[in-house]
Amino acid sequence: MIKFCLFLILIIQISFSQIPDQIPKTNILYRVFRIKYGEFAGTSFTLEDSSRQYLITAKHVLNGIQPKDSVYIMLNHKQWVKIFVRPIWCKPDTVDIIALAPEERVSVNFPMVPSSAGVDLGQDVYFFGYPFNMKTEMSDTVYPFPIAAIRKGILSSADIHDGYQIMNIDGTSDHGFSGGPVVFTDLNTKQQKICAVISSRTDEYDTVYQGLDSVYYTKKKIPTKYFIEKNAGFISAYNIEPVLEAIRKNPIGPIVK
Repeated sequence: MIKFCLFLILIIQISFSQIPDQIPKTNILYRVFRIKYGEFAGTSFTLEDSSRQYLITAKHVLNGIQPKDSVYIMLNHKQWVKIFVRPIWCKPDTVDIIALAPEERVSVNFPMVPSSAGVDLGQDVYFFGYPFNMKTEMSDTVYPFPIAAIRKGILSSADIHDGYQIMNIDGTSDHGFSGGPVVFTDLNTKQQKICAVISSRTDEYDTVYQGLDSVYYTKKKIPTKYFIEKNAGFISAYNIEPVLEAIRKNPIGPIVK
């Protein structure tokens, strides 16, 4: 009996050891920043390609940005920091991603692969952002800046628009997640990768009815002109590949080692 129990424990340990650790690591947590341009604020993150660093976000967060412009990112716990950037737009214009080439490195270069290769339908994904300015703040020696809120979803489906892929995630998002990264664990390589950029959430609208009770306690529904907005629980995120294509055609980010 004891031998059987030990054998069972061994089998369980082996089984769990084969499950990849999907908890987001420091290499992603240290890359995500709150970003602001004009009156709009959202989420951004850094990535490296060919030893150059870029700041990535959703294009609609930086609506109206100019070829030589500046944005603000939250690099510490107290204040916004102004950085000068050169935007790199994706093609076609309908792709809701933009890359920014800062004048100097923004984050520490912890290894992180930007790729959707290996992601599967039905797989768990994590996404990051600052909804309602929600964040984690610790001592400067732990995290020198506010860490983004983390949410989890499932890659539910994918569509093709204008030749590029939009991933549909079953998960709850709120205003402030736009521009944040979507991360998954490649089950073949056990690597965590950034596969997409959050663009928008899906909302649904319910008509507000006026109810009239009769003497028999029956109720008639009379529609009004008012609606209730509800979060449908689906998120649209653009595949990371278009922005990789754009920065490889225009490699102007600062050199990182």
